[in-house]
Amino acid sequence: MELEVLGVSATHRSGSAAAIWGRFRRILETNRGSVLALMTGLLAQAILVGTGVIVARILGVQDRGHLAMLVLGPSLCANLASLGIPQAATFYIASNPASTQSVVKGSIQTLVVTSAAVGVLYALIVVVVVRGASSSLQTAGYLSVLAIPGSMAHALGLSILQGMQRHGVFNICRMGQLVPYAAGLAVLFVLGLDGIVLVTAIWASSVFIAGLVSLRTATASAAHGSEEAVVPKKSLVSFGLRSLPGYISPVQSLKLDQLFIGILVGPAALGLYVVANAFTTLPHFISQSIGIAAYPEIASRKDAASISKFVGLTLATCLVIIGSLMALAHWLVPFFFGSEFNDSIGLTRIVLIGAFFFALRRVLSDCARGLGHPGVGSIAQVYSLVLAAPIFVLLAHQWGVTGAAWAVVIGAAAGAFATAVLLAQAARRHEVRNQYVAGVGS
Repeated sequence: MELEVLGVSATHRSGSAAAIWGRFRRILETNRGSVLALMTGLLAQAILVGTGVIVARILGVQDRGHLAMLVLGPSLCANLASLGIPQAATFYIASNPASTQSVVKGSIQTLVVTSAAVGVLYALIVVVVVRGASSSLQTAGYLSVLAIPGSMAHALGLSILQGMQRHGVFNICRMGQLVPYAAGLAVLFVLGLDGIVLVTAIWASSVFIAGLVSLRTATASAAHGSEEAVVPKKSLVSFGLRSLPGYISPVQSLKLDQLFIGILVGPAALGLYVVANAFTTLPHFISQSIGIAAYPEIASRKDAASISKFVGLTLATCLVIIGSLMALAHWLVPFFFGSEFNDSIGLTRIVLIGAFFFALRRVLSDCARGLGHPGVGSIAQVYSLVLAAPIFVLLAHQWGVTGAAWAVVIGAAAGAFATAVLLAQAARRHEVRNQYVAGVGS
């Protein structure tokens, strides 16, 4: 009897384990794009932590600041010069695969012109800015120009692959900049070499080569598609420009909060704030990864039903990670940055609250773009900026960096709320239109 009971129990446990494993496999298959993007995002975050430490050790404080400016300039120029066309390419390819070749050709032709124009303009700016600086900084400045066409080519290549939902190839190309950059830095560190010229050369060449490889990979994949539908360049530019303000965050992309904290509160307070924000990159990568999967899937299905799946995944993942980071902040801050940054512990918990709302807004905006409403994220972005700007100045003046951090949280929450409201309205209109089309078709 005992053996029989044990046998039944063992069989029951085996069946339960098989059922759990089967359910887990179904979840993975259903959310393959999200899972791959999340895993790639976590790997990218780990590499960034390592490269950050190596760069700080190689360059020191002053040249680390110079490198940050050399990276920020081309990145900003590339984002603006792209006119949002990479985001438009993802939508049109995912929503109508027959237009793939037309979209690829139109996007490349447009971005070649803007890339050349902005690249020349940025090179002239560099010549003026670095005049009188050390020869090494001048050389590094000239090398950084390579990153503009490289960044634009990389973004377009990824967007084409994203629209085609080539998840595996997309995520490999997504790591195309980081892996060679990290490998190059590791070689410098092992050989004991340093200098801003070497580090900038490794970074700029990594960006440039990754851009060429990702765009070549994307065009090769697109060459197998048909050219039955044509998307005018005007449509690409129109969609892109409506999407661009919502895609470039004043806080996460342009770092305007850090700029004004430095001006209004001072460099010491900015140092504490920057350390606190170091812990917000993980939620940012998570929301970015989920949005990467959500955008083309919603566009291809032309259905708002899957929005709740991606929003739910964002809420669950970010709540767990952000909650854990907030609970461990008193240990994480001194462990990574030293006891002299203990005043950042409270700030870390505040900015993590903001990170939750930024993550939610990012995914909601990507869902809206997938439905063909690129202006939703842009409108919400403008709304949150207009609301938060005066509050930021007031609270920063009254309570210093802590007040400024809370103002950023208020702006992030307002942006997430506005995006959610606008997306709900867009989803209702989309559903009504689909019902009308179905009724006419029947």
